[in-house]
Amino acid sequence: MKEKLKLIKDRNQRSKQELKINSLEKELNEFVEINLQRLDPIADWLKDGIEKWIEVFLKNRIIFRIYPFESCPSFQVFCNLKSKCFLDQEVEHFFCSYGFRPNIKLSAFGLITSIPSKNGISFDPLREFQNKEILSDKMKFESAFRKIFQAMDNIEDFSRYSRYPNITIYPIAIYRDLRLDIKNNDPK
Repeated sequence: MKEKLKLIKDRNQRSKQELKINSLEKELNEFVEINLQRLDPIADWLKDGIEKWIEVFLKNRIIFRIYPFESCPSFQVFCNLKSKCFLDQEVEHFFCSYGFRPNIKLSAFGLITSIPSKNGISFDPLREFQNKEILSDKMKFESAFRKIFQAMDNIEDFSRYSRYPNITIYPIAIYRDLRLDIKNNDPK
């Protein structure tokens, strides 16, 4: 309505429309305020659990997600950025400059580290222990120890979001691609 308001030439009609918009905004603000009071606060145990999850699995992690094709948002490229590699190492400056959803096209150059298969895990390193009839105590301990780390990997998968058809890369550089039209001296 505000965008259409700019197109109205007649002062009287524009004034009527402004009054209508102001009335709707006031109504909406009152509705939100009344309903916010009705909401139950988030339980402390849930806040503590989310905080602990972030502290354990996402601490100091900056995940950069690239959508190479607007027509296919299910295909994404993930990068785990290192703040010490930023030109300005203060993460707050990075988010202040680009926001959490940059609206400019950024490109990443890196090594592909994961291409998940359609069917899930393609290789199980613990399979070596499955077909042995008798395991020595040392092998049992090794198997149990490695299963603990596999369990941790499975839990961390909830925070990694690496699934088919997404690709994970080890970023070497992230940059904004600028193209200059030399003839017209016009950046595109």
